[in-house]
Amino acid sequence: MSRGTAIFLDTSIQIARFVHDKQIKERISQRIAPYDLRVTSLVVRQEFRRRLLEEAAWCLNQLNHPTKPKTFEELFRYVLDHMPRLQVRQKRIREQILLTIQERTRNDRTERAKRYLRTILRMGLTVFEDEIDHVIREVDCACASYPVVEKKAYKRYEFGPNKCSECDRECGVQSFLAAREDKLVDVLEQLKELPNGKKVKADGTKTELGKIEDFITAFLASPDAARKMDPCLTVGDLLIALESEKIPDFYTINAKESQYLCRWMKQTLIVRKTFPAHEDIICDGADSDWPAFD
Repeated sequence: MSRGTAIFLDTSIQIARFVHDKQIKERISQRIAPYDLRVTSLVVRQEFRRRLLEEAAWCLNQLNHPTKPKTFEELFRYVLDHMPRLQVRQKRIREQILLTIQERTRNDRTERAKRYLRTILRMGLTVFEDEIDHVIREVDCACASYPVVEKKAYKRYEFGPNKCSECDRECGVQSFLAAREDKLVDVLEQLKELPNGKKVKADGTKTELGKIEDFITAFLASPDAARKMDPCLTVGDLLIALESEKIPDFYTINAKESQYLCRWMKQTLIVRKTFPAHEDIICDGADSDWPAFD
């Protein structure tokens, strides 16, 4: 595959294409349009289902609560003002979902919101592949194979498991990782060179990079335990990096971990800023001087 003909869309871009303001969506479409191949992966699909569609179900459940249903305005205010600080990612995605609804509707927002959320849940995994030319399936992620099943309209949806260890069919993640052992050893050596502050938070918990270092160490010591460690859930960034390795350009909104993983995969990193007027930041894989993303 020649350089510049393919671009990989990570989870943050796939979610933004679905629930972000119109200008951001247009910016993303303009970025990916010139490429011959627009690529994503099964692990991205699994994260898209878990991070976006399960949050859409949560919003719908709040509007249809059996004893204390919220109006759209009450739900929006609750998400903005009352969600715990520890749920930063959930809060951000719920805000994006509700802002998208607000942008689309002016009257009867509560009922329109219910219909829109149901549409997301029923069609989300189909729309996931809109404008996508190829989905990398080598990891054979079992969780990603489960559909969203509407058990009762507007009220009950089943998503299947989020953990490899809980799937009722064999997951391919173990063999996928085993085939890339040399690359994992290389990534682990790179991680060991990073300052400890990049891998451990001030409260002593591990960052995403710290979790990846621990996972690779554990996997190399005991490859047969990979599925029990639920890597699709715990170290999705690592799996997505490995899935996308052969794609020259990697497109993301969240560059905190990608700035390292893309460099180690020898990719060009393209970062979409969330303010529409800002241009994408392009970090050429051949350039040693990249800006820092925190």
